[in-house]
Amino acid sequence: MAPSFETVEFRAVAPNRGIIRTEAHVQAFRREFNSFLMQLIRAGVRHLHIHPATLQCASVEIGRTLLPKTFESVFVWEWQAPEWRNALRLK
Repeated sequence: MAPSFETVEFRAVAPNRGIIRTEAHVQAFRREFNSFLMQLIRAGVRHLHIHPATLQCASVEIGRTLLPKTFESVFVWEWQAPEWRNALRLK
């Protein structure tokens, strides 16, 4: 029997280019994203696939939040029209 995969999303309620403007916004993002990752860890997620559409400062925080021994592997994908392509695999 093939494994079952579930997709979950972490996204802003109202995304826009000015969503992160101050250090307080970055800290709030970090707290929320860390909480999201902790939920994944408690659910037993071992392999993480990230399809980012984030501001650069948010992408840096995502990278800082991913602890080396938390997930067995992390796949980062990038959009290259007309499809997503695997850009990076952290193991």
